[in-house]
Amino acid sequence: MNANRQEDLEKLRGVSVLDGRLTIGGEVSDLSPLACLTTITGRLDINDTFQLSTLDGLDALSSIGMRLEVMRNLSLLSLSGLSSLRQVTGTIDIRENPLLESLTGVGVNVGELRVIDNDSLESLSGLETMEEGELWIEGNDRLATLDGLGNLRRGSLTVFDSDALTSLEGLGAIEELDELAISESDGLASLEGIERLASVEHLFLWKNRQLSSLRGLDGLVQAGFIEIGLNERLVDLTGLAALETVNSLEVSGNPSMVSLDGMLSLRGIQYLTVSGNPELVSAGALAHVPSGEDLMPALYFSGNPKLTRIDLGGVTHLQMFSVSGCDSLSDLSDLAGVTQLAALGVGDNAGLMSLTGVEQLSELEHLSISHNPRLTDLRPLSGLRNIYGIGIVGNPALTTLDGLGSLSEGNGVTDSVTLEDNDALVDIDALRGLVHVRQLTIQGNDALPALTGLEDLAEITFLFVEGNRSLATLRGLGARTIAAWMRIAHNDSLPSCEVEAFMDRLYWLPESTIEENNGTGTCSP
Repeated sequence: MNANRQEDLEKLRGVSVLDGRLTIGGEVSDLSPLACLTTITGRLDINDTFQLSTLDGLDALSSIGMRLEVMRNLSLLSLSGLSSLRQVTGTIDIRENPLLESLTGVGVNVGELRVIDNDSLESLSGLETMEEGELWIEGNDRLATLDGLGNLRRGSLTVFDSDALTSLEGLGAIEELDELAISESDGLASLEGIERLASVEHLFLWKNRQLSSLRGLDGLVQAGFIEIGLNERLVDLTGLAALETVNSLEVSGNPSMVSLDGMLSLRGIQYLTVSGNPELVSAGALAHVPSGEDLMPALYFSGNPKLTRIDLGGVTHLQMFSVSGCDSLSDLSDLAGVTQLAALGVGDNAGLMSLTGVEQLSELEHLSISHNPRLTDLRPLSGLRNIYGIGIVGNPALTTLDGLGSLSEGNGVTDSVTLEDNDALVDIDALRGLVHVRQLTIQGNDALPALTGLEDLAEITFLFVEGNRSLATLRGLGARTIAAWMRIAHNDSLPSCEVEAFMDRLYWLPESTIEENNGTGTCSP
């Protein structure tokens, strides 16, 4: 039923149970005709009224079957007429009521409560009976305290765009949350007030301009996901000293962050992502992990231009280690204690001169070395025996692959090898010992004269040899089988007779693209 005029409500005078939805708006100014109403099976919407100042008249209402919505009521001062409300099955949404001063009347346990953009609301008094649920607090310009939530113990809490809020005092009973999200609340300097919080599935701290400390999280022991980003004054992770396990920790875009110090009790983590922190010098989130802990985390560091130290504590096994855009990092010596690593990615590090630190590795699922302008050799990788994916791309000072392990001592099987845009590369002999490669790509290596080192390679599924300006011969490529596809093109020094000779050696011709190999040299018989 829709009631936009006062006389419309008269139809409900004496009604105790309304089956369906009731929408009140417009010119309605007095709810006294609803004095007998105890139950609404659907939803109650009180929206866009001009003269309604209180909800007096709903004093008998105890149950709403689906949703309560109180929105854009220009004269509404109080919700006190809802004092008998005991059950709302769905969501309570209190939004954009510019004169609303109190929430007294909606103190009921509910699945979801949203309090948004009520410009005169100064506290959450009235919610004292709420012990559990999903609570969203957003854009209430005068809200300076969370008093009223003193009995909230579990559920989810989002505080967004609440600039008048200076602390989380008032949340002292919280012990366990599915989600705690604090974002764009520019007055918040610390998280003090939630010291009893021991477990949270998702902690999200984002773009809080004054937040300079994580103190308040001192009791947090276990977390699923923690995201800490764009907090202008946050300098480290002090406040997370009790945290023992976290599935994923992401620290990104914090302009004053200088270290990841503070995680003194960490024993378990699966993913650590540290990106875009321009002042970060030291990444010691794992510094206190003791030796022997059964960890195999994936670590991602990107866009931290001043980073010089990554302290891994006692961690010896890694799933992934990726570092890119960390221009002050000169080597990988912080990996010296790592004996097992599944994937290594090193890219776009302007100051990286050496891979020192990875000497203990004997096997990698994937190796990616790309766009490191000062890197001249791969010798610290000499312990490798098996690599299942190799990508060496855009390293202008790299002249040789020497040091890329002793692949002849491994099983000779690799999923892919990509050598691309390494302008000074002249020697790929380190690939000797490979027998089968699913995809071999040799492209844009302007100084490479030959493919010496690939004599043992018997079978390739996909072959791409393209745009290698100095490549003059294919004699070093021993493959007799190209199973699916072959492209040999735009190699300026490669005579067509070299291509023809290679194709004649194949057991059968795969689908091929052969074009514009314009070398003028002669070919040996």
